[in-house]
Amino acid sequence: MHSRAYFLLEREYLEYKEANIFGIFVTPIKDNLLEWLAEVQGLKDSLWEGAVLQLSIKYTEEYNSVPPTVMFNTIPFHPNVDQHSGRPCIDFLENPKEWNGKLTMSSILLAVQVMLSNPELENAVNVEAAEMLKNNISLYRQMVIQCVRTSQHLEDLSSTGKVCASSPKYYLPSEASSRGHVRYNAIVSQLIRKQRQQTIDEKLIEIRKMEQDNNLLYQTPEPESQAAGEKRPLSKEEEPWESEVDNLVAWTNTLCTKGLED
Repeated sequence: MHSRAYFLLEREYLEYKEANIFGIFVTPIKDNLLEWLAEVQGLKDSLWEGAVLQLSIKYTEEYNSVPPTVMFNTIPFHPNVDQHSGRPCIDFLENPKEWNGKLTMSSILLAVQVMLSNPELENAVNVEAAEMLKNNISLYRQMVIQCVRTSQHLEDLSSTGKVCASSPKYYLPSEASSRGHVRYNAIVSQLIRKQRQQTIDEKLIEIRKMEQDNNLLYQTPEPESQAAGEKRPLSKEEEPWESEVDNLVAWTNTLCTKGLED
């Protein structure tokens, strides 16, 4: 017997697949749908464009009365992301009073995606990133660019669970430091990419099918060659008596007109 949370998440997952949101990919990792792994890409024309950041989403049976727990597995250097736990600083995730039951899996990940490109210094949990953004924007940009490059090689994470730990500060959480956990996340990340490619392939197949249907619709049949001596079939507009008249005229043309005159 599935719980109410299960059916809600199942519906949200179907809505997510239909929406086809840019740069957001998510897949369940538990049969009860309470644990998910997601990838969020940076928005186009932003400093985080090209980034591929992995997150874990954990729900409880009380969903959607309470928000899920969202954590970055690959932690960006960002004023609004805790550099140790990977927790994003988003009001409705941190404060249950701010939570709205109408918020869905897609809206949560969209909020994370928008947060990356719109840091708020007032709610900074990574003080170092906030100070750098405020006082040395060029260095902050360099740090973010390096984070973006590092995030594109998630499957190459080392057994220490940290990537580029000195410059910039781009980590994995401490609970992900074991080799097995890192490898597991990399495998699931590959599954997400496979899911993304399958979605693209399905669209291509659908487009090709539509093109074939259109070709069949507008294709005009070639006229069949008429065999020698074969009678011409009657057209829809031609009546039987008209054919008899034509045959009679043809017969009279074969008569000897001289004999008739005599």
